[in-house]
Amino acid sequence: MEQLKSQSPSIKNSLVWIIPLFLLSFIIPFFPNRTGARPLVESIGYFQGVIFCLVIFIAVSYYSVYREKQKIEKRLSDLYLRKRLLEKRANQGAKFD
Repeated sequence: MEQLKSQSPSIKNSLVWIIPLFLLSFIIPFFPNRTGARPLVESIGYFQGVIFCLVIFIAVSYYSVYREKQKIEKRLSDLYLRKRLLEKRANQGAKFD
């Protein structure tokens, strides 16, 4: 159970992904998203393109951290449930002896 608690997303792990995505959002507006399409800089401007990329990256990173946290919490609650069930079985077995 301690391993699961230590696996929870921390700020240090988040910074590993947030900093490169933040820097990447300043470069992505220059690239076209499809072949033959105009880059984001030409369609909405550089500043708006950077803001758009930042919003998308923040939403995706928030969702991925939230999803990972939910998965870990679910596994932790399953382990607590198993522990309680095993303790209950052990107590019932002791009563019959």
